[in-house]
Amino acid sequence: MIIKKATRKDLQVLLKYMMDLQDHEHKLCNRVRADAKTRELFEKRFIKKRIANPDYIFLIAWEGDQPAGIATGWNENVSNAYKNEYVGYICQLIVDPKFRGKGVGKKLAERITEEFKSMGIKELKIEVLHNNQSSVKFWKKFGFEDMYRHMRKDI
Repeated sequence: MIIKKATRKDLQVLLKYMMDLQDHEHKLCNRVRADAKTRELFEKRFIKKRIANPDYIFLIAWEGDQPAGIATGWNENVSNAYKNEYVGYICQLIVDPKFRGKGVGKKLAERITEEFKSMGIKELKIEVLHNNQSSVKFWKKFGFEDMYRHMRKDI
């Protein structure tokens, strides 16, 4: 398996996996959108606008000529009230179901961590739906711990 930085030519691969994750999260929480508007947002405002920005990371794991998963993230200014004002925000990490259990997620997590380290980042941040137990378990294996509990309410 090889992990490469994505380029503009990888737009459809990134979109497919991003929407797969949205679909999965939508099933877990109806507040998460997974529709044409979401796809357009990912394509136009996220990928096309930011793929060449050095503060953003787009990685694709390849098994031969087949994509096996992606990891995306960016350098985020959280606040100068914290020990680390800038953190590496891992926005998405998703592995194709046929490649799960083969270390793809681990390798993507390790690689995106290295990418952030090379940017001078000393802390990582993720968000996981509270009821996505497989993701919670995955990230806890990497040493992530709960810091805040985000809550929402319709009004």
